[in-house]
Amino acid sequence: MRLYPTLPLLLDEAPVSYISRLALLHGFHSARAFANQMGVHSERLADGDVETLALLSDLSGAPAIDLARSAVVKVGSNYQILGQALAKKESHKARICPRCVAEDLGPYREGWRTGVRFQWQLGPLRCCRRHDIVLVELERKPSQRLFDCASTLQPEFGKILGMADAARMRPASPLEEYLTARVAGAATSPWLDALPWYAAAKVSEMVGALLIDGKEAHTSAYTPEQWIAAGAAGFAVTSMGADAVYAALDRARQAVDSPTRNPHLHIWFGRFFLWIKQLTDHGAYDPLREILLDIAKANIALGPEDHIFGRQVVERRRLHSISSARSHTGLGSVHLRRKLASAGFISPDHKRHIDPRLLLQATPELEEFLEKARHSLTQPEAAKYLNASSVQMKILVKEGLIRPFQGQEELRNRSYDRRALDTFLQEFEEGAELVEQPSFPLLSIPAASRLSNCSAGEIVQALRDGRLSWKGKAAGKRGYGALLVNYEQARQVLFKASHDALVMPAACQVLSSTRQVMVNLIKIGAIDARRVTLPRQRTQYTLVSRASLNKFMRDYVSLTELASEHRRWPIHIKKVLRGLAIPTAFEKSEIGATFYRRRDVPAALGAHA
Repeated sequence: MRLYPTLPLLLDEAPVSYISRLALLHGFHSARAFANQMGVHSERLADGDVETLALLSDLSGAPAIDLARSAVVKVGSNYQILGQALAKKESHKARICPRCVAEDLGPYREGWRTGVRFQWQLGPLRCCRRHDIVLVELERKPSQRLFDCASTLQPEFGKILGMADAARMRPASPLEEYLTARVAGAATSPWLDALPWYAAAKVSEMVGALLIDGKEAHTSAYTPEQWIAAGAAGFAVTSMGADAVYAALDRARQAVDSPTRNPHLHIWFGRFFLWIKQLTDHGAYDPLREILLDIAKANIALGPEDHIFGRQVVERRRLHSISSARSHTGLGSVHLRRKLASAGFISPDHKRHIDPRLLLQATPELEEFLEKARHSLTQPEAAKYLNASSVQMKILVKEGLIRPFQGQEELRNRSYDRRALDTFLQEFEEGAELVEQPSFPLLSIPAASRLSNCSAGEIVQALRDGRLSWKGKAAGKRGYGALLVNYEQARQVLFKASHDALVMPAACQVLSSTRQVMVNLIKIGAIDARRVTLPRQRTQYTLVSRASLNKFMRDYVSLTELASEHRRWPIHIKKVLRGLAIPTAFEKSEIGATFYRRRDVPAALGAHA
């Protein structure tokens, strides 16, 4: 059935506008009621249904291809026009070009003579390209229906014609030219072209608003002229691609950045950041988010635990700040800064930066340094960690059983690696027998050292190299203070006086000499000896080297010993040796006894006597 009379379809007229004009032409103020009477489903028509558009074409005689070209099409839950995605269905916008309406009307005032072009429904297109003026948005009364475009415009013709006469020239912005060309199928900017049509428009406008009015731009109060200016400024950047967008946003960051404020995208970009953070667009704006994340990666110390836009930003840390390094190491800010400055990782003027703003590249060297600092302990802390007294800690360090960090050996305030201390304890606790109530001869290392006449370091070294076969651990205690050794075994292995040394009385007895003679021989270096401190009594005594004493007895012989060997009085042996011109080895006044070199004394000394 062909409708009569009918109307020609205006250029780029939306199907909803067309059916509202037909309804008004036939005396219907409700386009929905007219459509239902004509058998056209109004909702499907508004959704751009192909069959419904074909039905309207058959009814009115308007070309179906032209109706389809101007229709907003529903695809799933989204909307498109000519294949370009829209943010939402925008056919409810009552925007017009007053001069287009005036041209349509001519000298007449019937509402069915003018219609709404589909471009007027698209929010980012704010200018009429035919007349170079800004589109005007009319107020819609609550009683007016979505489809009643013609009946809505008719009472406003007087006002609209006045607007047409007073309209100021405003040509379409470069962004609008791009968006219009894109609807027509042109592609000119690869980065923008990859975004949905509505996202390309919004990104350009919001970037422009940020560049013009800064991070606190109140876009909700923008006039159409402000949006046009923002779109033009933003498109000049976004049309150049991702690198240009990054550079522009980074300049905006630098303009508001301060070394005394925490680095954050919200601090730098304000409402712009909140806008994109709150969007639920299923990834349409992800290219812009990626640029913001790249800026964050370059200027914020982010770790794998940090999330922006609900996603993990980095799998491996690229930057450290003092704040992140503090969290990693557990050290205080002042202590950590001092360590980093002494190691050359931060400059001497670091105090003018707050902790989050003092950034360091997360190099392997820095990571190693922070890992060491994380496990770093001062000497008192290390002693407490080992459960050892300060004296025992000093002994272990002096003996080289526990070492500070490399390069700190000569420092006064040395630090120790907690992991090395754990390894030290594990070495001695492994295989140790658990003793519930230790009693003599099972003693702690300090107690055993006092009774065994040796240092704690010697006992620990003997445990390490296996000379002490038994080791234990006291139940209910921890660390170094819990380690046990067998006192009897330690004394047997470590008390050197019974093996390679003699106490002074025993040495004098072997040499058949007095203590003073022995002291004088030790003083001139003829016999080796060492002073030893008794750990418990804290008194010293002399140990004479057995090997040195034996060598002295092989090389030298006393006058008394020669007399005993040859059964002569010492005075007779002395006369014989003097007659043979054999000198003494040492001055008697210096030693207190007469000694001769054995090689100088003839074997047949008895015959001479």
